[in-house]
Amino acid sequence: MSKVKVKDPGKMASVAWPHNKVEAELKKIKGYVICANKNCPLQTVIAGEKKAVEQAIELFTSLGVQAQEIAVSHAFHSSIIEPAMGPYRQFLESIPISPSAIPILSNVTADYFPADRQGVYDMLIKQMVSPVEFIKQLERMYSDGVRTFIECGPKRVLSAFAASTFKNKSDITILSSNHPKRGGITEFNDLLANMTALGIPVKWGGKLPVKGGNFFNPYYQNWAIAADAADTRGESQVTSHRSQASDSSAFTPQSSSFNQARFEALGINLNDIAFSGIAAGTPGTWDNLFREHNLDEILEGRNMIEPIPADWRAKQIGKNIIRVVKSPDGNHRIEKIDSVDQAIKLSARKGVFDLEKEFGVPKNIANAMDNTFRMALGAGVLALKDAGLPLIHYYKKTTTGSWLPEKWALPEPLASETGVIFASAFPVMESLIKEI
Repeated sequence: MSKVKVKDPGKMASVAWPHNKVEAELKKIKGYVICANKNCPLQTVIAGEKKAVEQAIELFTSLGVQAQEIAVSHAFHSSIIEPAMGPYRQFLESIPISPSAIPILSNVTADYFPADRQGVYDMLIKQMVSPVEFIKQLERMYSDGVRTFIECGPKRVLSAFAASTFKNKSDITILSSNHPKRGGITEFNDLLANMTALGIPVKWGGKLPVKGGNFFNPYYQNWAIAADAADTRGESQVTSHRSQASDSSAFTPQSSSFNQARFEALGINLNDIAFSGIAAGTPGTWDNLFREHNLDEILEGRNMIEPIPADWRAKQIGKNIIRVVKSPDGNHRIEKIDSVDQAIKLSARKGVFDLEKEFGVPKNIANAMDNTFRMALGAGVLALKDAGLPLIHYYKKTTTGSWLPEKWALPEPLASETGVIFASAFPVMESLIKEI
């Protein structure tokens, strides 16, 4: 679809109105524009020719209805992207398929996918240029006896659509599986608990984290095994205390052969780990990034956020920066920054920092790193200093018998026993943006 070349790629917009009212108003617009996504009674997405969509946004706004353009490359789910149907069919038909064991509803018809192979391909291709009938899909599920709706995937957007569509139904349950604000593991466990409470037969055979193979992702599997070890340790200690047994040895992962093998297979270090040094760079253009007592400043609650200069704010305009405008009723919207008043005004900005001058890192190596990694390396060296662990100069012998400096490193055996943890929310993002 991204390769579709048409004179007018069209636009899409979100309208906070039910689709039947939207369709009635769209008849007043000159040009091609349709309801492309019938998400719920409170939201409809329109798609069509650029001018037609722009006129529709103006019309709905004049009626007091919230209408907001969506930042997309083409008017999806409309006839505008019909040129992509041929290449898409060629791609799809290279993928072998077979009838699904679980009934699947189509976005196009709000009915079940056909059983024959060619029919499935046809429906998937037609889905590209057809409106998404999500409301009808939900209603069809309800009429077929579905009372529990589970959203599989991040966040709760579809759950919100379902809640809006079924606001007058009291006999349904809507569950989500992975909301980042609660945490994926918490949400997933909550889902399993709710399913069990609703009487849904959750088949645990072969799915326990300790023997589930590739069924669970490694992160969840590691967490579950560690949690199981902690629970077992607690039970062992309580039992020992109550019985006043002479053997007071507490449970450890090593005492369980079952957990021991699992931990080793996952490459988890069971040795005791001590945190002996810490360092951090802190914001503030008025001083050095790694200044003395900066961690004390954090603990004292010092504000290190600064106003962004006016010329920086002005530079944000015209760069297609998008912001989220949140609403108390949950009807959030996305809009583009188009004035200095809307620009980002405050920021935490790093202070003076030179990896080459302050830490002796060769210039070519420092330049090869992005800003995040340069700061991380500086923090790592200072953490070693805080721990009292020295870096020593290693030398290598040349063919003539002389010695040349090779590297700075920890002395053995400290090198094999020491690790530096680097945590970053956005590694290499700066370099990626510069490349783009």
